[in-house]
Amino acid sequence: MVASRVDVISRPAGQDEAAIWSSDGLGTYSVGPIAAAEAPARGTRIVLHLMEEAKDYAQRHRIEQMVRAQSGHVPVPITLKDKPDAEGEQLADGSALWTRPKSEISEEEYKDFYRSVAGQWDSPALTLHYRAEGRYEYNVLAFVPESRPFDLFDPDRKGRMKLYVRRVFITDEAELLPRYLRFVRGTAPS
Repeated sequence: MVASRVDVISRPAGQDEAAIWSSDGLGTYSVGPIAAAEAPARGTRIVLHLMEEAKDYAQRHRIEQMVRAQSGHVPVPITLKDKPDAEGEQLADGSALWTRPKSEISEEEYKDFYRSVAGQWDSPALTLHYRAEGRYEYNVLAFVPESRPFDLFDPDRKGRMKLYVRRVFITDEAELLPRYLRFVRGTAPS
């Protein structure tokens, strides 16, 4: 755990009442009203009270890295503000890359997505992006790494395809490809 306490403050659009949910992660929580001045105008604010040993999670580059890596299935935009009165920077637009048409995706976006999925800093040697329809409908966004993985010949190495079902992350070790293609990285959402 990285937080000693988590507060979730929420207010429906067009209403004056707001609520707060708070928990220390030890099995109990509290729910109650909160003053409208302390709540967002609409929507939800999540406040993590970080433990001392987890302060590196508050660094801007670390937040950007985590959001870009984990937000592929989040259906709402994610904005980061350094200070309450500062202009927000959009980190995720709320649409998964694999759901967008290929013509709308730049090479740079493919490269950034590959780096977040693969945990690599090189560029993909090959990008495969297609949609299949039939009895089952699914999208595939797969990458062949430019550089050889260090554990390429390890027989115990698992596949690295992430499986999503209806935009919900299921696993990142899905056996979707034959073992000889276990170096391929990407997503296979349905």
